[in-house]
Amino acid sequence: MKSPIQKKNFGTIRNRILVVEEEEAIRDMLSYGISKMGYKATFACNGEEGLACFQKGAYHLVISDLTMNAMDGLTMAR
Repeated sequence: MKSPIQKKNFGTIRNRILVVEEEEAIRDMLSYGISKMGYKATFACNGEEGLACFQKGAYHLVISDLTMNAMDGLTMAR
């Protein structure tokens, strides 16, 4: 038997992806591919914005650029 928490969260975060990428062309490419696969993505332009998004929502997967100006991907992950 599944716990109520698993049941509740399964539908809400299973298809949610956070993408943190400062280059617009790469964000556009990822947006196209992710939506074609049936996932919902939130996009952030830098590590600071990505961290703020992550703290506000629940995500199944985070895809991040490692070298960004405002805050790099490794610092954001920590």
